[in-house]
Amino acid sequence: MSVESSDQPDAFESHSYTARLHGPLFYGSKEGSVIETEPTVSATALMHAIGYEYYNLEKTFLLTGDAATTPAYERLRSLPFFVSEMTPEMVDAGERTFRTTSYATERTIVSQNVSVGEYLIGSKSPVPRRIEGSNAGWHKIREYVGLSPGSTFQFTLWCPPNASPPQELGFRTGIKRTGEVRATKQDKGHELVALNHYLLTEVYDLDEALIAELLENAREFRRGNDIRTNRFLGADREWVDENLAPIVLRAGERA
Repeated sequence: MSVESSDQPDAFESHSYTARLHGPLFYGSKEGSVIETEPTVSATALMHAIGYEYYNLEKTFLLTGDAATTPAYERLRSLPFFVSEMTPEMVDAGERTFRTTSYATERTIVSQNVSVGEYLIGSKSPVPRRIEGSNAGWHKIREYVGLSPGSTFQFTLWCPPNASPPQELGFRTGIKRTGEVRATKQDKGHELVALNHYLLTEVYDLDEALIAELLENAREFRRGNDIRTNRFLGADREWVDENLAPIVLRAGERA
């Protein structure tokens, strides 16, 4: 389904959803030998996922040069909506997958068995020695820690009336798009929302005065391990409806 929109909406509205995860979700919230997923899903990722599925956001399949390694979210301004962070209600963060590749034998190992990681780094019968006599040919072993199916979340979406989303949303997100999400619109809007600081300042270019007002109408500003995960927690949704959403969406119209 695709949502159509015109260039001159005369009002803005908010839609609150509860969401359930139906497939394991992995994100590189913290990276290293362990790829760890935060329970809160960033609004930038959520906008991409919903934009692809419902708002005809163009997919880029091949990137080269700096574009392949530098995140760019400017095209999100062209979408006729923006969203809050997808915050956890009840989350199981115990999903684990091990991934590693042998360049010597062109074999790849992907497993949810915790013991596989122990085999790969050395034990009485390590996997690499069974295959090729040593573990020298194996690329860095990475453990992915993600969110398990059954985890539940909530988020709010703002848009003009002529770009209203469906009652039921379904989309995929995360590494390899394994995170299958089903969301249902709620009759009553969420009282509090979490907003992404990077999205508001770097993509929508909101001025410092409005950001200061948002800080006064939120319970907390929390810094993440990356500038893209800085967020305002517990922001009053009604204040956002009246004071922030119209400015953000009109900024998108001018893009």
